[in-house]
Amino acid sequence: MSSKNSTTGKTDAPSVTADGKPVKSSRIKKMMKGLTRKKKKSSSSVSDAMSTAVSVQADEISTMSVPVSGAKRKPVTLQLVLLLMDPSTRRFELLQLEFDSDKARVSDIIAQIPISVTEPSIRSQQYEGVVDASGTSMSEFVRLIDFCRGRTVLVALPKGLTVKECVRLARPILSDSQVEKMLSAGEFDISGWKKKDSKGRSRAISEQKVKPSAPTQVKTEKSREKSIFPTIIMLALIAILLQAANSFLSSPIQVGKPLKPGTWKSKCGLLGLVPPSPLDKYGIIPECTNSFLEVHGDGSVSIRDAAKELDVLMRGGVCGEEDEDCVDGLVLEEDGKVLIGGTQVKSGFIYGESTGLNPWPFEKEPKLKLKPSSRS
Repeated sequence: MSSKNSTTGKTDAPSVTADGKPVKSSRIKKMMKGLTRKKKKSSSSVSDAMSTAVSVQADEISTMSVPVSGAKRKPVTLQLVLLLMDPSTRRFELLQLEFDSDKARVSDIIAQIPISVTEPSIRSQQYEGVVDASGTSMSEFVRLIDFCRGRTVLVALPKGLTVKECVRLARPILSDSQVEKMLSAGEFDISGWKKKDSKGRSRAISEQKVKPSAPTQVKTEKSREKSIFPTIIMLALIAILLQAANSFLSSPIQVGKPLKPGTWKSKCGLLGLVPPSPLDKYGIIPECTNSFLEVHGDGSVSIRDAAKELDVLMRGGVCGEEDEDCVDGLVLEEDGKVLIGGTQVKSGFIYGESTGLNPWPFEKEPKLKLKPSSRS
């Protein structure tokens, strides 16, 4: 949007307080007016005005007010600059005001807006207070002397606009080089409105009232607790699954519970899968002489020692596709019979030394004979 500036001075109406009494101020100066340019990239957010450029021009009227002749001066005189903005059109005006500090309130500033502002959209807005450089909002009942010291720059807060949005809109305007030069000439303090530069110098301290550090610390601790909680749940689930797997692998074959082809068991459970380590000599890992049982798809069952050498071999049968009553895999019956694929195993082959078939891998002594044989 192209910039629109006003450089025409005018005689201002007398200042009055909110209750109708005259305010002992010198003159109200319309220092500057203008508008912020739209960015090339369209945006619907009001806060986008933070990064827009500012087009301004100083009025021909002097930026410093002159005391009215004969007016009785008070010990403290407040010099103020008020920034007024229309968020929808991005137009703004700067007014210079002077008040005696004994009675003036924020309501007296708001009362001057419809009298002094020339832009219709800004003049017609309703205002509910002013905002200072720290991001603190003051309502119309607050006395100016309670928060103004010396030459102060304030921003009028339109109704419906948050303090955060108001501060974001004001900073790029008050940080503009032309505005800064004009206000600095009048010795107005705008350091709090400046954006923070690369060296970390000050900008507006907060968006509303200054927040203590304690709530931030509490939020950080809560966020840490939330991030740790899912991890604890996950670790607990993993521990439960590992315990269940270890119990299945190490438990002996129970009566009536078949082991399907492809199933295997480890006498030492999951510990039998861990390779030997230097920690073994310290007794951290319980001692266990491992052996493995595996049910093969060809109707055989093998038992191997910790070195994976064959100890016992049993052969049975394979269930036919049409035999629905046949139980596939290895089954230990109540009477001690061992079935593989529905075929009873009456004997097996033993290689080397063996500790027998009970209490592992069978919980009950099976009825079969083991015949000595060689691995070769």
